[in-house]
Formats: sequence, structure tokens, C-alpha cells
Amino acid sequence: MSAILVISPVIVRAANNPTANRHAGTASIDSSQPVRYPIQVLDAETGIAIEGATVRWQNVENDPPDHFDFSGSTGKDGRIILSLLPGRYAVETTANGYKPTCCRLVLQIAEGMSMPKVIENLTPLKLPGEVLDLNARQADNLATIGGYVVDATTRRPIVGAQVKFQKTGATAQSDSGGFFSV
Repeated sequence: MSAILVISPVIVRAANNPTANRHAGTASIDSSQPVRYPIQVLDAETGIAIEGATVRWQNVENDPPDHFDFSGSTGKDGRIILSLLPGRYAVETTANGYKPTCCRLVLQIAEGMSMPKVIENLTPLKLPGEVLDLNARQADNLATIGGYVVDATTRRPIVGAQVKFQKTGATAQSDSGGFFSV
């Protein structure tokens, strides 16, 4: 979900969608040091933090196209903090099971200005509530399958939903965020 958001002193731009999808908070800035730039990555449908999302930054003024200045993963709360100098950046956010996002960031700093906190919303590859056809077979190496149970109309998480796998009979119950895993 790309968006346009203009908040001084930072401009986040993406040409393909004029709908704002990021939310602002503030943190103090010292213009003589790199800026600590907080990002939180959330599921766009449920608002739940995405742990392990990869955030990559590239200085588009100085770097070759395939070079990234920074690549890191979000923590359990979906947060990551980057240190950036003023400049123009390409920002790419990816996570397993979600559509990747990419946008341009122009970072301009003046003494005494405040910095917005960006919340990046990723869209699931399959919308929650759709039936997934999973083909699995019994094996020595087991895997965990997880997902979200949400109301088809409101897209709000459903707490306590029972999920049952027909072939194995394995069951799970969705938590307060609608998440289940087996």
C-alpha cells in the first residue's frame, strides 16, 4: 500500500497512490547528528505488528541501483529504528505473506524541528477471511501454519474462533488479535 504523506521536515512520496497510509508521531532531532528514524510495520488489515519484516534503505543520490545502505528486521513490536543523514532515499519494506512496499523519502533537517514516526502498513497477499486451499502431506519435518480470523465486513479480528484442519483434525483458537497457529 503506497501512499503520500507530507509532514515537515520529512516528505514521504510514492507516485502510484495518493491516499495517506502512514501516521505521524514525533521524536526530537539534533541536526548535527544522524536522525534516529522510527518505523513500525503493521498488518494493513488487522493492525497487528509484523515481527521480522525487512526494511531496506538506499540513498538514491549516491548509491548504485542494487546497493542498500541498511537492511534490518523489525522486532516483536514491528518496530525498527534507523539512523539517517539528510538526503533522498528509496525505502523498501517486505515480509513473508505480504505485498512489498517501496516509496521515496526526502529527509531535510533544520535545528529544532521534529521528526514523524512512520507506520508502514503491509497488505496480506491473501485477504483475511478468504478460504485457503493448502495441500500438505505428513512428513518427519513438521511446519507451523498460521493466519488471521477476521470479520468479513469490518475486517476486525475475531477472538476465540476455532480453526480445524480437516485431514489431521488439528485445531487452534484465535487470540485477541485474531491470530491462530497450528
